[in-house]
Amino acid sequence: MYKSSGISYSGQAEIVVKYIDPTTNNGLLSMPGNLMGIDSNESQKVLTSYGMFVAELYDLAGNQLQIKANEKVQMSMEIPSGMLSSASPLIPLWYFDENKEIWVEEGSATRNGNRYVGDIGHFSFWNCDAPNGFIKLEMTLVDQNNFPLSGVLVFLTDLSTNSKSPGTTDSKGWVGGMVPANANLKMEIFTPDICGQVPISVTTFNTNSIDQNLGNVVVSIAGANSCRITGKLVNCNQATVNNGMVYFEELDGVVFTNQTGNFAITLPCTPPSAITLFCHDLSNNQYDSTTVTAVSGTNDFGNLNACGLYGKFFNITVKKVNSWILSNTRISALKTCFGAIGQIMNLL
Repeated sequence: MYKSSGISYSGQAEIVVKYIDPTTNNGLLSMPGNLMGIDSNESQKVLTSYGMFVAELYDLAGNQLQIKANEKVQMSMEIPSGMLSSASPLIPLWYFDENKEIWVEEGSATRNGNRYVGDIGHFSFWNCDAPNGFIKLEMTLVDQNNFPLSGVLVFLTDLSTNSKSPGTTDSKGWVGGMVPANANLKMEIFTPDICGQVPISVTTFNTNSIDQNLGNVVVSIAGANSCRITGKLVNCNQATVNNGMVYFEELDGVVFTNQTGNFAITLPCTPPSAITLFCHDLSNNQYDSTTVTAVSGTNDFGNLNACGLYGKFFNITVKKVNSWILSNTRISALKTCFGAIGQIMNLL
């Protein structure tokens, strides 16, 4: 082992390891970047993950350690039970290149029962993936009244492998990215958890070999208890906030404004109690909060102030978001981000 400075190291160390199950919603939202990869022939591929993990090693002073050049360590990773039937005897290994913001093929793993076993030459995020050709898929989600469904979570599942990919609609209800070509996909649509973790829509469709735009996809949010919350953000001068965001605390959800400062969210249920809206003017780094009570049907709360309180923000620039899986930026140490258990080991 050696430190980042290149100095050899021997002694006690702490290892931080986290397995990421690509068939679970939490696993999908934990992975870095997107499932786009560069294979050994420098071709871009959409990846079907059969399991991934992150491993990092530190000395007791918190300095990151790495494997010596030309040396390898063996990894063994469980294959999700729902993917065993499609798991091949040999699969490429990929690591996440944080500088290029993409998965890069390096080596391979062999199937041994319900596990993949292979050798890796450095500690980072590693992924067992089957590469696929891809197309660009896009759509706009609207409700039965043709209102855009913003801030809803969309999961696509490739029914041939049971691999899943998440995406989130923007303020206009649009969502899109790269998906496998010539695939049979299941689409599940979820609203905030306050209405339960049951999808409000489940459909299947086929992709082909060319890019597809499904246009407006109508998702019926019916029922006597459904509601729609709308409003408009204004700044300290009562002018339109065209770069705004509303955080719904009880919904744990975010909706962005359009160019006229308006926002909207449609729910299949009416929140059982009052909800707090944190209204942010992102251009001027100010916000305010208001508490409202929604009823079934349409709730227009008019002009809402995004003014008076100064937010504590930092800017993140996300590049190359070219997959259905939206980029997830790792903004804290792995021990904090994943809650992984550190183990003390001796390195000789």
